[in-house]
Amino acid sequence: MEIIDIDSFPEEIDKKDFLIKHIEKDMLDLEFHYKSDFTNTKVLRDFIDTIFVIFNIKDLWKSRFVLISDELNNNAIEYGTKSWDLNKMRLLVSKNDLWILINLEVIDSGNGEKSKNSKEMEDLRLERLDRGFDNHRWIRWRGLFQIIHKIVDDLYFKDSSPIWLIVWVHKQLNFWTDIN
Repeated sequence: MEIIDIDSFPEEIDKKDFLIKHIEKDMLDLEFHYKSDFTNTKVLRDFIDTIFVIFNIKDLWKSRFVLISDELNNNAIEYGTKSWDLNKMRLLVSKNDLWILINLEVIDSGNGEKSKNSKEMEDLRLERLDRGFDNHRWIRWRGLFQIIHKIVDDLYFKDSSPIWLIVWVHKQLNFWTDIN
């Protein structure tokens, strides 16, 4: 796994060339470290966009994962951390002749005033699922659980030492139906 510190990543480096050099056996495993600042969301979005281009993943799925990344990172920044805390995003993309697997994790410091642990997040997700996502009319946010529920195969929350929260999503794209 390659660790990329967004704050020190040189702007003059071509992201596509950099990323291609880190693909091993049709797999790319990266962990991005970034300060809890909304300007970093764009940088992460650009990396995801480039990775999906490299793996020839349709624009539909690219835009969906950009949306998921934005939502997870923005929630981590807004709720799970204090300003300028360290956040992490791990992206694993792996392919073979039949499918492409995409795993995306966002890890916040847990220092935010509105931080939740994994049990609280799962309880909130189940509560919203029980009520039916379509019955909710959120004022500001797009409904993270609804977005994820309709797009990915799996979602889980995990606590990590000392107080970090990991939000993980998984999607398997089939070459015959999702990619070609």
